[in-house]
Amino acid sequence: MRGARWIAPPQGNPRRPLAEQILALRGVPETQWPRFLAPSLNQLASPGTMTDLDKGAARIADAIERRETIAIWGDYDVDGVTSSAVMARAISLMGGKARVHIPDRFADGYGLNVSGIEQLAKEGARLIVSVDCGITAFEPARRAREFGIDLIVTDHHLPEAALPEAVAVVNPNRHDCPFVGKELAGVGIAFYTMLAVRAQGRERGWFANREEPDLRCLLPWVATGTIADVAKLTGLNRVLVHAGLRWHRSQPDAGMRALEEVAGLKGELTPGRVGFQIGPRLNAGGRIAQGILGLNLLLSEDPAERRLLAKQLDQLNQERRAVEDEILREALPQAEIQVERGMRALVVAGPWHPGVIGIVASRLTDRFYRPSLVFALDEEQGKAKGSARSIKGLHLLDALRRLDDGRFIAMGGHAMAAGMTLAAGDLGRFHDDLDRVLGELEDELFMPRLAPDLALAPGQIDEAGRSDLLRLEPFGHGNPEPLLAIEIRRLIDPRFRDPRMMMATVELSDGRQLPAVAFNLDPHPDLIGGLDRPHWVAARLSSFRDRVQLQIQDWWFGG
Repeated sequence: MRGARWIAPPQGNPRRPLAEQILALRGVPETQWPRFLAPSLNQLASPGTMTDLDKGAARIADAIERRETIAIWGDYDVDGVTSSAVMARAISLMGGKARVHIPDRFADGYGLNVSGIEQLAKEGARLIVSVDCGITAFEPARRAREFGIDLIVTDHHLPEAALPEAVAVVNPNRHDCPFVGKELAGVGIAFYTMLAVRAQGRERGWFANREEPDLRCLLPWVATGTIADVAKLTGLNRVLVHAGLRWHRSQPDAGMRALEEVAGLKGELTPGRVGFQIGPRLNAGGRIAQGILGLNLLLSEDPAERRLLAKQLDQLNQERRAVEDEILREALPQAEIQVERGMRALVVAGPWHPGVIGIVASRLTDRFYRPSLVFALDEEQGKAKGSARSIKGLHLLDALRRLDDGRFIAMGGHAMAAGMTLAAGDLGRFHDDLDRVLGELEDELFMPRLAPDLALAPGQIDEAGRSDLLRLEPFGHGNPEPLLAIEIRRLIDPRFRDPRMMMATVELSDGRQLPAVAFNLDPHPDLIGGLDRPHWVAARLSSFRDRVQLQIQDWWFGG
């Protein structure tokens, strides 16, 4: 993070395992270390403590017994698609019938809507289960009730004070829900719902004369949706992601393997590969075309169809990247002017593709360390559809709710990301008001800081140290891969393959030389041609040709 203020890290203890030092520094009680370092499914919390889950599971079990077709209402992002796949496959394994409705991002927008409810009613639906959406769907829920349709909401987004009218509202973030897994993504809640339905079936004698379905086969999808939704990889999510990736290694999911093949991935699937390779391809259908494409891939049992869908999603992902780059080029001048003016929120707008603006918002936030809101303008309707990303310590949804004076046509989200729609002509006033709200916050919040976990002596930088740190996997949001401060004597022969990638050799203070790589860091003038004076790098330890390699995240030229 160029321009970040370094926070001096504690000095590593060479006589203590690195993983234990990291856990202690991150505030994990020592009594929890064995569970953290060896996550297993027997650590999952009981579904019985999740409010309304028993009522929702009983209604789904009734539908399976009555041979009712269960309508699953999903979402077009990876969490929504994997949630839909988990529920549809589990219902099928338990002998039920399900049909999935994935709304069109452009024609329908996010979440449950009245027109879709009316269409399902015409088709004879008697039960709708929402996944990864529905917590604020008050009018669609009312309309479903008028049609005599039972609605079950399963969602993880933050609720308002009131809840929609439904047979069950399953959301661990309900104010009256004692369930411990507040961090679950939508797909995690869908998985828990299906565990509860299976328990209902067990009580009703479904499996007296047939084998009980092993729902662990769904865990690779649970892991994928959780990682792609940038949910915290702590608590129950850590258990589910660890188990899902482990299951995929031994019994690979066919749809995900098809995506790995088109992405050219070899070796084990890691959270990083899911987040940067699998997730974007699975997401590309919903961003550029139709979210149902990703669902069809996961549920397909035809190898030829899977290959075709994977190639189609890969092509859509390439198109998405091109559109994203073009929007970013057009957005940067707007953002740079606002940074120069000292504005705390970046609000940029243009006639852009609404399916990609969230990614552009993330890139602006990464570049300028400001909460960034990117709006796609619809001139015909006079509306601006926006996607926002925040910075550490700034609860974006709380800030937006302070401005909810009726100006929002739609708005929702959580601490780090949000979506909203408002009148295009109101963008200027909205930006001023948001900046006023953010102006009440401490200046320190808007100053990027880099805080390595530990400062390592050269003797700790070896394969044994790297292997010990791998005990902390899976890495991701809430459990980042450890960042280490390392003193470098010399940087030798830096080679810039492109502006985003530098390869070099570093000489440690003990004289050892190691390979190093840096991504997405501007070529610093001091680095061109090498650097023959001491400095520090913030780096992660990886492996390159059976040697420890430094993945440099930042540098400090303090001497």
